[in-house]
Amino acid sequence: MPEQNVKEKQPNGCGEKGRERNRTSLIILQSVNRSIFTSAVSPAAERIRFILGEDDDSPAPPQLFTELDELLAVDGQEMEWKETARWIKFEEKVEQGGERWSKPHVATLSLHSLFELRTCIEKGSIMLDLEASSLPQVVEMVVDNQIETGLLKPEMKDKVTYTLLRKHRHQTKKSNLRSLADIGKTVSSASRMFTNPDNGSPAMTHRNLTSSSLNDISDKPDKEQLKNKFMKKLPRDAEASNVLVGEVDFLEAPFIAFVRLQQAVMLGALTEVPVPTRFLFILLGPKGKAKSYHEIGRAIATLMSDEVFHDIAYKAKDRQDLIAGIDEFLDEVIVLPPGEWDPAIRIEPPKSLPSSDKRKNMYSGVFIWSRYVFCYVSLIFVFISFSPKPTSPHRGWIIPPFGENPWWVYLAAAIPALLVTILIFMDQQITAVIVNRKEHKLKKGAGYHLDLFLVAVLMIICSFMGLPWYVAATVISIAHIDSLKMETETSAPGEQPKFLGVREQRVTGVIVFILTGISVFMAPILKFIPMPVLYGVFLYMGVASLNGVQFMDRLKLLLMPLKHQPDFIYLRHVPLRRVHLFTFLQVVCLALLWILKSTVAAIIFPVMILALVAVRKAMDYLFSQHDLSFLDDVIPEKDKKKKEDEKKKKKKKGSLDSDNEDSDCPYSEKVPSIKIPMDIMEQEPFLSDSKPSDSE
Repeated sequence: MPEQNVKEKQPNGCGEKGRERNRTSLIILQSVNRSIFTSAVSPAAERIRFILGEDDDSPAPPQLFTELDELLAVDGQEMEWKETARWIKFEEKVEQGGERWSKPHVATLSLHSLFELRTCIEKGSIMLDLEASSLPQVVEMVVDNQIETGLLKPEMKDKVTYTLLRKHRHQTKKSNLRSLADIGKTVSSASRMFTNPDNGSPAMTHRNLTSSSLNDISDKPDKEQLKNKFMKKLPRDAEASNVLVGEVDFLEAPFIAFVRLQQAVMLGALTEVPVPTRFLFILLGPKGKAKSYHEIGRAIATLMSDEVFHDIAYKAKDRQDLIAGIDEFLDEVIVLPPGEWDPAIRIEPPKSLPSSDKRKNMYSGVFIWSRYVFCYVSLIFVFISFSPKPTSPHRGWIIPPFGENPWWVYLAAAIPALLVTILIFMDQQITAVIVNRKEHKLKKGAGYHLDLFLVAVLMIICSFMGLPWYVAATVISIAHIDSLKMETETSAPGEQPKFLGVREQRVTGVIVFILTGISVFMAPILKFIPMPVLYGVFLYMGVASLNGVQFMDRLKLLLMPLKHQPDFIYLRHVPLRRVHLFTFLQVVCLALLWILKSTVAAIIFPVMILALVAVRKAMDYLFSQHDLSFLDDVIPEKDKKKKEDEKKKKKKKGSLDSDNEDSDCPYSEKVPSIKIPMDIMEQEPFLSDSKPSDSE
């Protein structure tokens, strides 16, 4: 048979098979055209951009706690809803035997389950902003909606209602949980009640079922919910999303509903934790596909924990908005080929997550790393002291600038004075730069300029009084600012607390300096502290402050195999041998400074630090500016990586826009015809004539 257009067999669209094939072909072709042949931005992305871009005064959607309950048999008798997994950001499963929760892990979904979920949203009941105050009321409205739209037979109302109002057993309660494989061998108690001839008339059956089910439903949280310590992981305004999936023997087609309540309502013991429910996803289907129902439930629960779909679920106005949210999620999904990854492996949550909504720092105090507060407070001690003399009884408080020294000593002293000034200036400024890095989110970092001025003034005062100079203590300063960091108190299991900022205040600084001053009078007590203890404290503080320093990271690379090396930004752009060469030169310079500091020539240490400027300039002849921009840049590692990722996104967007403008194939809603040999279609059709709900 010669090739001909598929549509020619049913030129007028007549015939059920022809229409079904054309409809399926249309979906496939539109999917392909949407991705590469037409608009650079998919319709789903455009719709999502419109939904999330709406300017409204409503507050941000609250955090969602999502719980997956499955209809399982208990002790081989009655069916009840058993909690099998939960989400805030990451998935936690009930381990084998149902005695404890698994570690939080990244949810891995099958692509098939996502497509099945899309079909569920496309074909099921979508009820948005439903006004209801109890679970029985929600169930009744959902069931009635299914009957009105022809999705459920009226005679199935009582059975579905009875099933949906069965008892919910959470992980806090121990039970004998049967495996999914055994579910198919158990007959539903609901089915037995309906097939028992002793039940009487349909009206009596409805009353019996309703009363039996309602006895399992409570309007108020039970004691187990109120005692659940998991509430500490949730913010106060958190809401719940309940996913109910299971198989029954009285349905011929799946019963599917997605419900968003107009106001979050406490639905008794429906949820593990006592938080009001906002969303309900229900999937009841015929027996034999429990595994598919389970994966679809995991798919919608994972979507509800996704930041973008979470916002879409709150703002969606119709079914198409939800479908667009799923399509956008599918656009971002990365598929791992079978055989390349073991699905049973649980992926550990990452240490940091990219967030679309950055929280603002709610604390706008004044934080200045103020040595002027120190100013050895200490002046107050000066030492109000009852002693009329300073440390030496042979001199007064003020040291005469001119003594019995030869005149040339005053000129020669200018050289070491210059070196010390350089050293203090560099130490002060280096500490200020480290502490005032952007990732610390300080609000009053400009106060360091005032610090430097006060340090210079007090150096003059200290010089005349014969008192020791002081300057910023880098290690102590970093340790201090780390101790003042603020993090989120509520974080999802497996999620690292998010950094909010620094408690910018003067209290701790004042206390530190007061204690420093008091320590002068505590010498008789402090002398009993073993020196190894002090050395240990200083060693710990020094080692802790090395964390995140690029030089230390590059030292580790010298002894690290290539496959175990982290994804540092400079490793993306600089050859490894050039990285090692740069590290080697730094090690040599550090060794020379260390040797010099340990000898009598330590007085010229500041000069050697200045000499490093010349060394850095000489590196321009060994390394390209491209390499040096990554190996010796003032921008922190994570900020540089973030900027590069943003640059790539902009570049990608720009290229897509230009391709769209210059494309020779403008977007067209028309579906191109496809020619398929009819003999092949008749012998081995590649598109099933059956509906998706009937296929396995």
